[in-house]
Amino acid sequence: TPVAGATTPDANDKIAFRVENEQIASFPGNWEPLRGRTVKIISVQEAKGRPNETGSQAKLDYAKSLFSREYVELTRESTLAAGVVVVFDSEDGGMMATTLPVLQQWKAGTLSDEALWRRCYFDPPEMFRAASTP
Repeated sequence: TPVAGATTPDANDKIAFRVENEQIASFPGNWEPLRGRTVKIISVQEAKGRPNETGSQAKLDYAKSLFSREYVELTRESTLAAGVVVVFDSEDGGMMATTLPVLQQWKAGTLSDEALWRRCYFDPPEMFRAASTP
């Protein structure tokens, strides 16, 4: 019998990004739902050796996992954060944000992934449009 994990790469090998910094601060953009509000900002960088796997779909997938994790954390404790912002600190950069009420609807199953993306803020918008449309 094969040793568990011997032929399967470590799960971390498949992740194109890693969290660099997390902070609670004012929303850094002009999007009306979060303008002037306090948010959880997560800065992420490309994982070493994964430059070809950091396109729009990889960013959406990673942001979705962070949104899910942060929703659990922010609703478990009392928070001033009105939303979550993911900042991609990479050559092609980008930022996406959503509000806690939108995350709540998504986690409750009343919003699909596609509907979630339509209610998010993207900067620049064209960076994520290709991956979020069928």
